[in-house]
Amino acid sequence: MIKLFTKLLAFTLVLTVSFGGIRAFAADEEQLENAEKSALNGAFGQTEEITFSEEFIDKAGTPSSDWLVIALNQLGVEGDFDKYRSALSAYVIQKYETENKLDVVKSTEWHRITLAYLACGGDPTDIDGINIAKDGVTLRDFERQGLSAYIWGLIAMDAANVESEDKRRELVDALVKSQLDDGGFTLFGNSGDPDVTAMVIIALSPYAEEEKISKTIEKAVSFLSENQLENGGFMSYGVENCESCAQAVIALCSVGIDPDNDERFVKNGISVVDAMLKYEIKDLGFCHVKSDSEINGMATQQALLAIAALKKYEAGERLYTFNNEQETNALEFSNEDRELVRQFSTETHASDIKTLERLLQTLEQAKPDDYDVIKIALSSAISKAEELREEITQLDKEIYKLYNSGVGIGDKDKIEDLEERYNSINDKDKSLVTNAGSLEEMRARVNSETRRIIIAVSLIVVVVACGVILVKTKKKYDL
Repeated sequence: MIKLFTKLLAFTLVLTVSFGGIRAFAADEEQLENAEKSALNGAFGQTEEITFSEEFIDKAGTPSSDWLVIALNQLGVEGDFDKYRSALSAYVIQKYETENKLDVVKSTEWHRITLAYLACGGDPTDIDGINIAKDGVTLRDFERQGLSAYIWGLIAMDAANVESEDKRRELVDALVKSQLDDGGFTLFGNSGDPDVTAMVIIALSPYAEEEKISKTIEKAVSFLSENQLENGGFMSYGVENCESCAQAVIALCSVGIDPDNDERFVKNGISVVDAMLKYEIKDLGFCHVKSDSEINGMATQQALLAIAALKKYEAGERLYTFNNEQETNALEFSNEDRELVRQFSTETHASDIKTLERLLQTLEQAKPDDYDVIKIALSSAISKAEELREEITQLDKEIYKLYNSGVGIGDKDKIEDLEERYNSINDKDKSLVTNAGSLEEMRARVNSETRRIIIAVSLIVVVVACGVILVKTKKKYDL
């Protein structure tokens, strides 16, 4: 009977995940829609058919931009996905030319980029011959990063349909074994964390039909319910925050539980969805903790993903599922791209390198009629940008070396030379000099030492002068 009950429970989980169950959100649909628009407006200054700025595209391959692109895809909002995919390709190709390729410890960088590339309509198993989806679960030792690697490795594998059942089973088993006695999961310590527990539920949700996984999820869901606060929210490592609410919403949706109506997740009439929406700052996005008056990038990203999860749940789908059969649009080298090339041909900065590489990647894929002319102009601009970047890198190294050598007044000429070189850099590139603060500190140190010497010399002069006067006075009276 126990086995039969367990199988029925697992079957029920599968059905609710597959078909979404009977839904009737207590949270006002208009409230959710307004929260979504608020976050999009804060992040992009737009709420539909989002146009990505060059600054945003230049951050392709970083969490700040990648997660927003993933959220847009999951929400069904249009964006400049083709341009972003091109920039992401350029980033991956460039990083793969280095010894460590991507992050030396965090395999989650591979996993995030896999999801972002899927969000852009691309195939992460073939980025100019690079299979970043597979590399994300084979090139790094997950133990170095810990539980996060197993969680996102499994999510990325499933999203990209990576064919490696042995590795998939290894990740599933590792997550199951990491469950604590209280039913939760954590990155460190002996008690569960709601945020981490929610993410494990998300990763394991596609396997809910398995008896062992079903029991693991059931215990984890009970842990979330027991650790929900009286105001409907959650704390992570002692801090009540928006992101933990968002992850709980995504987790519950992933296993067919209505996060806005299920009595296990409504405390004092307040659901976890209600609690998450209390972090919204109108027309700007979401804050991390309620006492904040400014929006937080991560909180906004995760709240958008939670809203997307609610929408997908209503449609009987999970978050982080992508239409892998969609056709990617052929990249076009637009007139805006041509205008950028003209600008860079006139004036190039070291900080333009990522935009230039993105333009080159787009050019190579689009192959417009004026390909040869643009290729020459771009190659010249890239060479100039790389030359400037090398000069800045060398300056940075020299500042660092002098700063750590114990600078003194005798280094005044060296400091002036470094300052002159720093001041010759255009304002746009000055931010690339990471040791600029050390240069200012060295100048202040030398100026302070110079002042001390001047004061000391002045005092000596005064003392000597007084001594001379006293001697002369004494001689006068001795006479």
